[in-house]
Amino acid sequence: MLGNPGEELFAAVVKVKFILWVDEEGRVGKNEDGTVEYDLTQFCGPQQFEHSDKFIKALNQIAAFDEKLGQSDAVITIPVKVNFQVLVGTGNNYARSLLDIKEAEQAIKARWSSYVYNEKGANENLSFRFVLEPMILDICCADMTLEMVKSVENLMLVHRNCFKRVDIHLEDEFASVQATQQLMTCICDTSHRFRGPPNTNYHYELENSTEIYEPPQVGTLELMCDESMQESAFAAFWSAVVLTQSTKNLVFCMESMMNIDRSREHWWKWVAYGLFSKLALVLQLKL
Repeated sequence: MLGNPGEELFAAVVKVKFILWVDEEGRVGKNEDGTVEYDLTQFCGPQQFEHSDKFIKALNQIAAFDEKLGQSDAVITIPVKVNFQVLVGTGNNYARSLLDIKEAEQAIKARWSSYVYNEKGANENLSFRFVLEPMILDICCADMTLEMVKSVENLMLVHRNCFKRVDIHLEDEFASVQATQQLMTCICDTSHRFRGPPNTNYHYELENSTEIYEPPQVGTLELMCDESMQESAFAAFWSAVVLTQSTKNLVFCMESMMNIDRSREHWWKWVAYGLFSKLALVLQLKL
């Protein structure tokens, strides 16, 4: 309930968001045909409708609390997104894990396309469905290697995976800078990207159900800059950002050392170039 003392109280409408944390071994074995069965596929695929009698009984008890929930057309949609986060010390298994998520998304799409939809079971007074939203890709703690970059490129350019948010840590080591520049080119410059259907049928919440929505491949790009970054790498980064056609939302975090290192006082010019130059504004209009 919301409201201050002496004021009328009113109920707060709180939207519930579900984030699915995927285990490194997020698979439950192989099918008879040799294909891998993923937890994500079972969670968001048609298998979610295979309810036990005990489960259906519990749903009916929930529906009894509100007469609207017991109506024949009462369907609760529950958005779910995968939070893929590379933790320190996890090695390079993230490349394989990203491929697993891509394959699971494709399996979800294929199974729904062949599923004969039965909105309710015979003994079910309440129906709900878990729907998959674009994933969160947090690779701030990942080793910025070419293997990792190729994995992300494969998802974005070949399979057209979509992302709710992409988090990247910009470093200054030579090998890391090269990989980061390649990654930024992949994420930002979409002029050469194949325009086609996404990897799976993602769910998006729209204000107007009749509007035609063409979602960006990256919802938000969040960048954290290492304080040791040199000017050449900083300039190269913002030169890549100026080409951004993949997202309208950019978050940039950098620990300011300008009060100590006077040589960085003019770095704001690179930020201005990346965000507000004529080239940047022209490309932003295409989003």
